[in-house]
Amino acid sequence: PSNLKLDFSIYATYREKINKAFSASTDLYTSYGTQFALRNVRPINNWITESSLLALDLGQYQGEKKLNKELTDLFRYGLAGKLDYGLKLINIGTSKSLTEDYYYVAKTIDQGLNLNFGITGNLFNYSDSSYQESLTVNLGPKLVLGEFKNNFLDYSMLSLNYVYVQGSASSPFKFDNIDDSFNLVLDYEQQLLGPLLYGYRAEFNIKGGSDYGKISNASYTLGLRRRAYSLQGYYKPASKTIGFNFGINNFRYKGIPPSF
Repeated sequence: PSNLKLDFSIYATYREKINKAFSASTDLYTSYGTQFALRNVRPINNWITESSLLALDLGQYQGEKKLNKELTDLFRYGLAGKLDYGLKLINIGTSKSLTEDYYYVAKTIDQGLNLNFGITGNLFNYSDSSYQESLTVNLGPKLVLGEFKNNFLDYSMLSLNYVYVQGSASSPFKFDNIDDSFNLVLDYEQQLLGPLLYGYRAEFNIKGGSDYGKISNASYTLGLRRRAYSLQGYYKPASKTIGFNFGINNFRYKGIPPSF
C-alpha cells in the first residue's frame, strides 16, 4: 500500500536566515507565496522502500543580488522532484504499534542498517527571464539501534551521506544560488537519559581545493522528546547562532487510539 498525500501551503517570511547547502548562510529579506507538494511513500518489498516528492512553488522574493548587496525584488516559480530509496541491509526489528512502554516517541522505530539513495532535481525561473537548474545525488548508510523505550542509552542513530550537487549558479539572488559541490554529511543522535536527546551534524568538503576536509555548517542540539511533543535547543558555532525548535505530534491522526 502507498501513502499518497497532497499538501497545500501559504507562506510569508521576513528577514529569514537561509542555510544554504555546503556554503555560508545568507538573508532572505521578504517572501510570500504558495506551494503544492505531492508526496508518496510505498514499500516495494520487505527490504526496499520508495518515497517520492513533486512540488510546485510560486512566490515573490526580495533579497540581495548575487554579486553585490543591492536588493532586488522578483517573482520566482520553482519545480522540484525527488526520489529516494531505502534498502534494509540488516533488519533488527520493530514493534508495529505503540504501547504504554513508549513514553518518548510518537511512532515505533525501525532498527537496523539501511543504505539510502536519493536524487533531486530543481528548476527555478525568475521574472527577469533568468533561470537556474540543479541536480543533487546522495548515497550513504544509516544505522539505528534501540527503541527509545528505556530510560538510559536506548536509542542511537548514525548516518553518513555522500552528497553531490551540480548547479548552474545562475540565480539573480544570493540566497538560492546553487553551485557545484561534493560533500560528506554526518548526522548523529543519542538518547542520554529519559527524554533527553543529543545530536550533532556536520558537513565535510571532499571536492578539493583550499576548503578540502574542512567542516562547515556544524550544529549541536540538545532536546526533550516525548510522545506528544518535542523541544530542542541548537547551537551553530560558525554563525554563533542559538535557537529553539518546538514540535507537536499527531495532528493528522484521524482515529481514536485504545487507552492505556
